[in-house]
Amino acid sequence: MLKRWDHYLPSEKLQCWVYKGVPPQVRGQVWLQLLNVNQVKARNAGKYQEMKEAVLVSSRDIMQIDLDVNRTFRSHTMFWDRYGVGQ
Repeated sequence: MLKRWDHYLPSEKLQCWVYKGVPPQVRGQVWLQLLNVNQVKARNAGKYQEMKEAVLVSSRDIMQIDLDVNRTFRSHTMFWDRYGVGQ
């Protein structure tokens, strides 16, 4: 169904498939298609990075969160690198 997504998109077959449960192996791909992520990304190119930078500049809470993460999760591998993948 993923290969012919446009064919199945407005169908009851797709609704039944989702209702019965999407297999874990393809669940992420199905969500991307259902939410039109590629179209949204194309319409909002650069918006995510812009928002990340705006928060770092304007949020007073960021400084406190930085301090708390370092104190609370000092030895957790996801927090070894500041602003790493886990944060």
